[in-house]
Amino acid sequence: MVDVDFSSIAVGFDGSPQSMLALEMARHEASLRYGAHVVAIGVAEDVLGVGRDDAKDEQRMDALRAYLEGLLADDSIELEVRMGKTSAILADVASPAAVLIVGKRGSGGFRDLVLGSTALNLLGRAEGPVMVLPAHDSLVLDGPIVVSIDGTAASHRALDWAVTEAHARGTSVAALAVWRKPHFWEPMLGAESFYEAEAGKILKEAVASVDPGDVEILSSLIEGHRIEVLLDASQDAGLVVIGNEKQEGGRIQGHSAVISTVEHSSCPVVVIP
Repeated sequence: MVDVDFSSIAVGFDGSPQSMLALEMARHEASLRYGAHVVAIGVAEDVLGVGRDDAKDEQRMDALRAYLEGLLADDSIELEVRMGKTSAILADVASPAAVLIVGKRGSGGFRDLVLGSTALNLLGRAEGPVMVLPAHDSLVLDGPIVVSIDGTAASHRALDWAVTEAHARGTSVAALAVWRKPHFWEPMLGAESFYEAEAGKILKEAVASVDPGDVEILSSLIEGHRIEVLLDASQDAGLVVIGNEKQEGGRIQGHSAVISTVEHSSCPVVVIP
């Protein structure tokens, strides 16, 4: 089982209902790990288009800090306010933290987190795990942790992360490998059984690459469309974990499996670079 340092958990915080929910999730994550603390990150952007200078930046940050401090009302949470582009700031804090938690479709500065450029830039640039919450009014944390296994190194890292998280939550991990028959325009590399066998090999190698400790890993080989399978599994999962292997063609794009899963999942999704 991978040794993840959960001493710091970051939250994208703008005061919107979804960022308040992200703060609640961060508190829950911190409660599972002795000594972990939560850092709420507020970003002051030049959304009014009045230009950047030191005096204006300080005024914007002071105003945002005062507003967010009034919403926090919790001395145990550290508040950090920065000036800049939201996606760049959040991507910057994702790597030092064990996980960056953000809400989806907030009404504040992160309002386009999933549907707009902020999501593409954040998930594409972040060097650490990013957890995106669904657009719900409450958290549902029951259920196994579902991991998408696709043969990339990132999916192995995703399984590592999921096992550590499952250990903290006291739940199981469901490792899913999805295969399908080629479309009629795609080259045939073998019989239908060939593709199923290849996916099975990938799944077996991924599971063998981690030390599960006391965590039960349930392996499933499923025929179908990867995104559809993950979204279906998300309905009963406590969390979906998916890798984004930038070195193997997994760059974030609007049509990617990562974006589609994050956008439509019924449960929180963690993206592992």
